[in-house]
Amino acid sequence: MDDTGKSFELLLVDDEEATVLGLSALPWETLGINRVHCACSASEALASLEKGNVDVVVTDIRMPGKSGIDLLAEVEKSPHAPKCLLLSGYAEFAYAQAAIQAQAVDYLLKPVSDEELMQAVGRALSIRKSELEKLQLQKRSMEAIRNNIGDYFEQVIAPWLSSKKSTFETKQELKSYGLPTDTNIKALWLFVHIHKEPSTDDVDGMKSVLASNLTKITATATFNLYKNLYAILLYPLRTQGDESLLNAVKPQILLLKTQLRKQCQAPITLTTSLPFLFWEEGPKIYQSFLSGTSPLVQEVRHKKEQLAVRVYEYVEAHFFEQPSLQEVADHLFLNAAYLSKRFKEETGEKFSDYIHRLRMDRAVELLAETNMKVSQIAKKLGYKDASYFIKVFKREFHMTPQEFRSR
Repeated sequence: MDDTGKSFELLLVDDEEATVLGLSALPWETLGINRVHCACSASEALASLEKGNVDVVVTDIRMPGKSGIDLLAEVEKSPHAPKCLLLSGYAEFAYAQAAIQAQAVDYLLKPVSDEELMQAVGRALSIRKSELEKLQLQKRSMEAIRNNIGDYFEQVIAPWLSSKKSTFETKQELKSYGLPTDTNIKALWLFVHIHKEPSTDDVDGMKSVLASNLTKITATATFNLYKNLYAILLYPLRTQGDESLLNAVKPQILLLKTQLRKQCQAPITLTTSLPFLFWEEGPKIYQSFLSGTSPLVQEVRHKKEQLAVRVYEYVEAHFFEQPSLQEVADHLFLNAAYLSKRFKEETGEKFSDYIHRLRMDRAVELLAETNMKVSQIAKKLGYKDASYFIKVFKREFHMTPQEFRSR
């Protein structure tokens, strides 16, 4: 066992059983080798390699049937192949040349002393340790990438959509991240229309909300088409049927809308495209977005203004008059029940919850920016009882209005 806690395995191969048994008795544990396998032919050696995690192979060259060179050629076909040393009783150039071609790390002439053999195995183990450490580092790096696949996916896919990277190169990168690259893979576009001019914090928050809700289903890439319209590419993490991705995303839409509205403090419209063949149609669709010729983007951009936007405008303009749902409905020439239902569908929150949130926002502003008494603020916000306002405020912010003002 080495200083990292890793123990190693050695395979000794020679057609003379006495030689193999003699070599197996050497103090291999001093090199961190805790298990020694023995084989008297290349066939036996290959069987041992299939069973265990051998790190170093020491084999004679000349054996009945397959030679040591043949064995190494087979070993090299396996991923993360063990390091191999060749033993030969013949100091011939042809053998040395064959050993080099077979990727042997050392070529030792018989008779070889125990010390010389152990030193050679020690050198092979050093190479093996270095390779395993690099492999572990690669695995950890790939795990980190997969845990943040959205960031890496966008960096990989954006140049391809813009025809700045080949399909082959893009697929190779996605494969290395564990993403499917089947020719018939289908993806979706999700359009996020924020009904205000978003700030940098709004955009960062939007990406965070999308990542937290979709990373178990898709890799995402975000593209800003217009100042308040974003196209989110949804690429499946595994191969799925035609409608599977759409069916997986649908339940998230209402939750996304609610969280995005809270994040951006504005009405949000979410629209999904139909599934499309990603590798065949992706760049063409993306280019139509940029050129403004996409019918879908035109539809999203010029969609009739949301009812919620008109509700927001009226309520905020008449807020201190404490407009009721019925008053807003009358103003918009709508049935109150219908307005309530549509408002919830568009915003993800009830009208009463919206009024409560707006009251709390105004309460914070008045406490921070004016010297009005708490009782005056309560009355201005529509609370007939100041003590009830204090109770509601404390439930919301875990402190009284006075404590908030005194911070």
